[in-house]
Amino acid sequence: MSQEPVLPALIMFTANGKIKDALLEVVLVILPNCTSEIKHDVKHFIETNGQPIHAKARQLDPKRLAIAKEEFTFMLNNEIIRPSNSQWSSSLHLATKKDGSYRPCGDYRQLNAQTIPDRYPIHRLEDFHQILKETKIFSKIDLFKAYFQIPIAEEHKCKTAIITPFGLYEFNVMSFGLKNAPATFQRFIHEVLRGLDFVFPYLDDILIAPKSSQEHEIHLNLVLERLNTFGKDKRKIQWTDEAEKQFEKCKNDLANATLLSFPNSELPLSLFTNASDTAIGAVLQQYENSTWQPIAFYSKKLNDTQQNYSTYDRELLGIYLSVKHFKHYLEGRTFTIYTDHKSLIFAFHQKLDKAAPRQARQLNYISQFSTDIKYIKGENNIVADTLSRVTEVSSIDYDQIADAQTQDEELKSLQTITSLNLKEYPLPSGKYLWCDTSTSKIRPYIPEAFRKQVFHHIHGLSHPGIKSTIKLMNSKFIWPSIKKDVQLWTRTCIPCKKAKINRHTKTKLGEFEVPSGRFCVVHIDLIGPLPP
Repeated sequence: MSQEPVLPALIMFTANGKIKDALLEVVLVILPNCTSEIKHDVKHFIETNGQPIHAKARQLDPKRLAIAKEEFTFMLNNEIIRPSNSQWSSSLHLATKKDGSYRPCGDYRQLNAQTIPDRYPIHRLEDFHQILKETKIFSKIDLFKAYFQIPIAEEHKCKTAIITPFGLYEFNVMSFGLKNAPATFQRFIHEVLRGLDFVFPYLDDILIAPKSSQEHEIHLNLVLERLNTFGKDKRKIQWTDEAEKQFEKCKNDLANATLLSFPNSELPLSLFTNASDTAIGAVLQQYENSTWQPIAFYSKKLNDTQQNYSTYDRELLGIYLSVKHFKHYLEGRTFTIYTDHKSLIFAFHQKLDKAAPRQARQLNYISQFSTDIKYIKGENNIVADTLSRVTEVSSIDYDQIADAQTQDEELKSLQTITSLNLKEYPLPSGKYLWCDTSTSKIRPYIPEAFRKQVFHHIHGLSHPGIKSTIKLMNSKFIWPSIKKDVQLWTRTCIPCKKAKINRHTKTKLGEFEVPSGRFCVVHIDLIGPLPP
């Protein structure tokens, strides 16, 4: 496997998508050999509670075993890892990267559960967004394998030990998957770039945003010199045809991207909100170039109690939660709230003692920011209305499914089937989910305990027939007996049986007895209305 990236790690572009031709010298930040001298004092500490945790070595198929051995050989040669005799051990995990290759790391879930958290703050991306209003040229530096620049404290290296089929190893430098690794690196990068107010670091990504091309070149050199002082290395990349092709693709993608406006405190501000039966939506906009331009969006699903609120209460809740979400933009600003529920425009003209306690609390909070609520027709409140109808695509708990997969024997047998291409995909919680990628859609493997739940989630939407349900389930999930199980569950579905009509009953023609005399029975047939 190639250990060096082939594409530039720094790309310069302008806000309107045009590349500045005078600044096409591309610099690649690369990983120095870990045997080189460390030029900083930052170390990663792993303070834990409890006894040492240990795990067994996971079995790997021949292909993944060969990849793991090759990666560990590389890390051994570069002193990223070393052989270990630790009492601690975590299972080996091969995380799938975007390019389809693997990153070896430890399954540190048990270790992380015992680790005392580091509360060093991680930046919010919104903090950068609101201070870029007058900047037009940007450079983004992506540090390659940046975590390996942080050594682990000697007394804590034993806790990073990974057990593999070919030995036990521990990390000399900070590994991926460790609980406090982001906080440690954020602290380090703040030390590296301290005093450079024009730089915005977010973990291993660095954004440089000056107001002119002259400033940009100066600022860029200052940042690269600072990185070099703390032990990064840089060189000009070999500019190949492939690099030129990818660079042009980056330019085109940036030029065609849909962009939010940068907040400008001197422009009029408005908050458009809406609430549906199941969710609320809002868009924060500012008036520039004779039109409303979006700054940020917000959408949130209502819980069961909130869904039972009256229309007035749901719309008021939408304004309250939206103001609360965007308060860092709205504090100290004059802005107008737009809603398509006309009753709310009189909310601040009534006495609060007539409002319910919940309404009074929400109105009191909103009034701390603005009391200017105006009506807008629903047909003109398209963005907020659309966001209010975005609900969760799935209520399936994939974290629990990921936990169940680790003990599933059927999954291990599926990994030997060549027609499937099983890979692990990271979840937001940090866990990993086994999925099949042999088709155009990524299909998670579902353990037995969750199969009927998943079936009810898909089939319960509209109760389609057997063939349609099997087709839907096959396109979204996999397990060995999926067709047989889905066929049985669809055939025995109680709501389907109650709604299905197997026999059509027709009412017989009525029979009348022969009357005993004339006009003793009168029959009337109503017709009409007739034309005038």
